Amino acid sequence: MGGELKLVRKFASDYDADFAMSELRSAGIPAIVLKDDAGGMFPQFQMIEGVRLMVREQDLKRAREVIEDS
Repeated sequence: MGGELKLVRKFASDYDADFAMSELRSAGIPAIVLKDDAGGMFPQFQMIEGVRLMVREQDLKRAREVIEDS
């Protein structure tokens, strides 16, 4: 994905973020999940920063619509 990434939404768990990412990809919107859990060694870090669902700037509005509808 080229260009600047924008936050669609923060989630409390990677499970919820991965589900939302699947919804976006099914709608044709490229998306990635960013999390800081030290490579899985410290999943509790997700509670501090959250798990971020990111898309390209030009896809942000549509991505938020898809997430709200799911």
